Amino acid sequence: MAVRKATTHEAWRSCIACRRQAPKPALVRIVCDAEHTVRIDPGGRVAGRGAYLCKCSECFANARRKRRLEQALRLSIADNVYERLGREFSDLCCLNMEEDRIDG
Repeated sequence: MAVRKATTHEAWRSCIACRRQAPKPALVRIVCDAEHTVRIDPGGRVAGRGAYLCKCSECFANARRKRRLEQALRLSIADNVYERLGREFSDLCCLNMEEDRIDG
């Protein structure tokens, strides 16, 4: 009897700002949880409606300007929440860039 090798499946998602498709780990997930709190989900496991963005500031700015994040999460997002998300997003992306430099 032949033994089958398990094939690994890599999930792909689309950036809501630029519509580029990429593997799930290459994007940042922003989620609206059950308490209607909008936050960044670095692990991609928090329950709730989520949206994905490329790890670049241009995509975050574009999503904010075109209200793509609000459309994807199906709620209004206040300016102070966008400012908090922007700080967290840039911190997360800078951290990932430093890790890439160390690894690569």
